[in-house]
Amino acid sequence: TVRVWDVSMQTTQHVLTHHGGKVQAVEWNPAEPTVLLTGGFDHVAAVVDVRAPEKAAMKWDVGADVECAVWNLGVPTQLLVSNEDGLVLCLDTRKGGGSKAVFSLSAHEKATTSLSLSPGAPSLLVTCSTDKMLKLWDIAGGKPTMVAQNNPQVGAVFSAGFAP
Repeated sequence: TVRVWDVSMQTTQHVLTHHGGKVQAVEWNPAEPTVLLTGGFDHVAAVVDVRAPEKAAMKWDVGADVECAVWNLGVPTQLLVSNEDGLVLCLDTRKGGGSKAVFSLSAHEKATTSLSLSPGAPSLLVTCSTDKMLKLWDIAGGKPTMVAQNNPQVGAVFSAGFAP
């Protein structure tokens, strides 16, 4: 269940039940503030517009439990989802739920636990994983290429991000 909370009224504004398992990730679209991206342990990434939450959410099967989900800062109609199998998928809402991925990237040997896009260079994506690696990717044009990788010698890495 995803609950959208109205802070000023201190009440639940919407209850979204479009996932069949634990919800792992939620993120509002930076260009469309009523559009919410969610990802769950039901292997589903979903997009719902809270202005009409009763309408069906757009859904994509991502093949494994969702670890992280973010909006593509360079293309706000696209979302990036990582899963427990180490994949990163780029999906486009303009093509509708269930559509083929813009790209599918085998980013890590184990779960890709976090995704972050650079606000200053939105085609730069950092990923990290329980395989103990951090990787920097250029995803421009929907064709990801690895720019750099690093093992920080700290064990499994669960979060990484760019400075704003």
